[in-house]
Amino acid sequence: MDVTGKYRPNESEVDDLGPAFRKLWDSDFKHSPHNPNKPLALMTLINTIHVTDPGLSDVLDFKTGFFSDAQRVDIKKCAWAYNKQRDIVRRMDCYRGEVAAAHPPFAAGSLAACIETEAPLGRDVAPLEYTEHDDAVLEDWLRQHVETTWHSLGTCKMAPLEEGGVVDASLGVYGVEGLNIADMSIPPLNVAANTNNTAIAIGENAADIFIRELGLGN
Repeated sequence: MDVTGKYRPNESEVDDLGPAFRKLWDSDFKHSPHNPNKPLALMTLINTIHVTDPGLSDVLDFKTGFFSDAQRVDIKKCAWAYNKQRDIVRRMDCYRGEVAAAHPPFAAGSLAACIETEAPLGRDVAPLEYTEHDDAVLEDWLRQHVETTWHSLGTCKMAPLEEGGVVDASLGVYGVEGLNIADMSIPPLNVAANTNNTAIAIGENAADIFIRELGLGN
């Protein structure tokens, strides 16, 4: 059974995550507490892809950008989410321990180590305590297990060239004559909808642009 939920950090937890997180929280999340389209666990990915040789079958130099932000906001919020959900589940009446294979390999003597129990721990059980070593184990585990189930997009964003854009408002690739891009790589930001809708909108607008540029609309 899949179970999902939403939880927003309180002001104290936001402060604990550091000034870089605080700045992003105040800008993008604090004033939209009821917006379901802003899941906190999503990361900002700085993807890079480059050709290495001219052959069509040559291996590309591709980096996902997972956990690569200089301020370490993404790794911090994922660690916070892991810790918080463990504390929530430990208070549930159905709690009987954890499957260690699905968790970081905390040391056996750590307070963060997985346990098994014959009875619930109770609603007032204290939050788990993590040492600096536990934090390092968790971070390494997150880096080894991070993945995405979302539709990736935005690798060739539409924006001015000086802002890191790849295509202009007419879908033309900067610096390459006769090359246009019309797919889900051009959105400059994530979309708060199923990507199929956005892809259809891009395709319809691209058709109008191409028909106009080719002089086929008369």
